Amino acid sequence: MPAGALLLGLGDWLLSRRVRARSLLAGYALASAAVLLSSAALLYFASLWAGGSVVAILLLLSGTMRYVSGQAQLFSLAFTDGLTRLYNRRHFDEAFGHAVEQCRQKRKPLALLILDIDHFKKYNDHYGHYAGDEALQKVARALKDCFRQKGQLTARLGGEEFGVLLTPGDTPQALSAAERFLGRLAAMELPIPPARSARSAAA
Repeated sequence: MPAGALLLGLGDWLLSRRVRARSLLAGYALASAAVLLSSAALLYFASLWAGGSVVAILLLLSGTMRYVSGQAQLFSLAFTDGLTRLYNRRHFDEAFGHAVEQCRQKRKPLALLILDIDHFKKYNDHYGHYAGDEALQKVARALKDCFRQKGQLTARLGGEEFGVLLTPGDTPQALSAAERFLGRLAAMELPIPPARSARSAAA
């Protein structure tokens, strides 16, 4: 089928769905357009006509960008921790399941780090929740900086607990990254909340 006939057919199909051709520039018109849907993208396909001939074929990607952006937002809401912007427990558990299966197939060990901030509840109670949130964000940034290689996944598992999933069989790199992270954590010099007195503890 000639391209012109195909485009006109697409135009008729759209007009039947109340999509109207509209003027773009003086002497130019959008004579036919089609919305192409696939599992991966949403595209607007259009032909630009002038003097009875097709002068340009356009792919308008704005629809695609909105679609992809919407999908990314949905993914972020479902799998990202709102405070730290790390992955959340749900995504970590799914990734962990895939990693275990991959290790079984390749017969390689799995590198997994579980991190917990000592005395965080005391820190939160003494300095306030805002300071506690800032401390969690600092730890999250350090995790991102130290574990940013391909195959390394960082997540907040809940509260002050974090997890790091590394490429199967990459134990030396995992240990090196863990030591680097501990150094970053020590350099933060987060204040240690004072111990309660025996009297206040008894009260």
